Amino acid sequence: MIGTAEPRITGREMCLIKDFEKRPSVTHLLDHPFIQGVRGKVLFLQKQLAKVLQDQKHLNPVVKTRRERMHTRRPYHAEDAEKYCLEDDLVNLEVLDEDTIIHQLQERYVDLLIYTYVGDILIALNPFQNLSIYSPQFSRLYHGVKRASNPPHIFASADAAYQCMVTSSKDQCIVISGESGSGKTESAHLIVQHLTFLGKAHNQTLREKILQVNSLVEAFGNACTVINDNSSRFGKYLEMMFTPTGAEVHSVYRILAGILNIGNIEFAAISSQHQTDKSEVPNAEALKNAASVLCIRPEELQEALTSHCVVTRGETIIRANTVDRASDVRDAMSKALYGRLFSWIVNRINTLLQPEKNICSADGGMNVGILDIFGFEDFRRNSFEQLCINIANEQIQYYFNQHVFALEQMEYQNEGLDAAPVEYEDNRPLLDMFLQKPLGLLALLDEESRFPQATDQTLVDKFEANLRCTYFWRPKGVELSFGIQHYAGKVSYDASGFLEKNRDTLPADVVVVLRTSENRLLQRLFSIPLTKTGTWNLPLVALQPMLLQALLGFSS
Repeated sequence: MIGTAEPRITGREMCLIKDFEKRPSVTHLLDHPFIQGVRGKVLFLQKQLAKVLQDQKHLNPVVKTRRERMHTRRPYHAEDAEKYCLEDDLVNLEVLDEDTIIHQLQERYVDLLIYTYVGDILIALNPFQNLSIYSPQFSRLYHGVKRASNPPHIFASADAAYQCMVTSSKDQCIVISGESGSGKTESAHLIVQHLTFLGKAHNQTLREKILQVNSLVEAFGNACTVINDNSSRFGKYLEMMFTPTGAEVHSVYRILAGILNIGNIEFAAISSQHQTDKSEVPNAEALKNAASVLCIRPEELQEALTSHCVVTRGETIIRANTVDRASDVRDAMSKALYGRLFSWIVNRINTLLQPEKNICSADGGMNVGILDIFGFEDFRRNSFEQLCINIANEQIQYYFNQHVFALEQMEYQNEGLDAAPVEYEDNRPLLDMFLQKPLGLLALLDEESRFPQATDQTLVDKFEANLRCTYFWRPKGVELSFGIQHYAGKVSYDASGFLEKNRDTLPADVVVVLRTSENRLLQRLFSIPLTKTGTWNLPLVALQPMLLQALLGFSS
């Protein structure tokens, strides 16, 4: 690789730099010509600087907290030995301040003790390496024993949920939260692994099916981001898939090939006698390839992409699409194909793994729910997708606050315990700004999406006019931008494409063409109605409302 190298700064030059981040170290000062050239006091000065250097080695480094506050960890003293003794459960510490928590987690992490309890909460630090603590031997170790009998482990949390479900005959849920790349998906996989062990599946093949589900859905639902090479782009409860024959897999591959070929279709403007905003497909080969693998007629696909039907007073009029509109229809078609295919995979998994009797019915069946959603995101450019993801994380944070702080303190008061109130940042006002109607951010977005003449600029202006609170602001000098003060920090959003993504409508002409496909799976994908959230409207796999009510019940 050829490039320009930055000039090397010598120790002498570093001593002359006043920038705090680039101040010289004591070692550089000892080698500086001024110190070396002082007659009679060289040894004295060197001893003094050496003492400073030695003292600094005993001090802990300056670190930043999550809120970007600078602090230096205090050095150890004999009287602090008990305070800094490593604990499996931080609740057992007499003093539980920020310094202590950071020290406990850091020291445990150095010893590869990545799990730490805080009451019934398990903190997991991503080790970024494979650890040999998830073998069947460890599964047996964390089976039906008291939590204090073994070191903290994610298997212990799974076992606690399972045992509580069995003894109380009540459904349980495990909520996994954290930032992108923190290891949530891997933690969910480990919980599923231990639950299959606890469930004592008699069929080894069934256990293998369940454990191999993650690889399948991650292949379709994950993507590479600047933070995480294998970032979840979907939230899952539990998805599995198995097919006894190769027919369905072949159909899936044909649909995926069709999506790739649709992306190669290009459009060019043509002029006719009566209009100049008509579009055509110059690369007919890409169109034929897409139509071939989707088992539809190429001329019908081209017509659906380059024109649309308008019904006026009972009369159907065919109007040509511009190049931009044709491109939007092409992209909407690709997204609809992929989205419905993913929903089909999830439903197919649940159908094939459904027990003979519906144990999730109201006849006394029980379950352990595992929620694994996308983590909080803050990229260089944050769009509509990041806003939706971060709103979901705000709801998880609210649930966490209610479970850890509000409900616990209420229980203390009801039992008459004299406990000092714990202050925490309540994000309920922020969620009201997002979810309330009719002047919440999402309600305003839906309202603006219904106006044909609305633009992303009018949307941002509407936000600014109605969202008058400390959580919302408009950056100066950036037209299509707004900022939100989330619980995890400030995030700036680029509103370009917000209305288009929120509408996300697929023209009826495209749906009609796809329903004529000779691919039976593709026909079915566009024949079954969707729910308001875009998933298949199938009663067989209705999502259990327990966790959703816990997360979203406050907005009613």
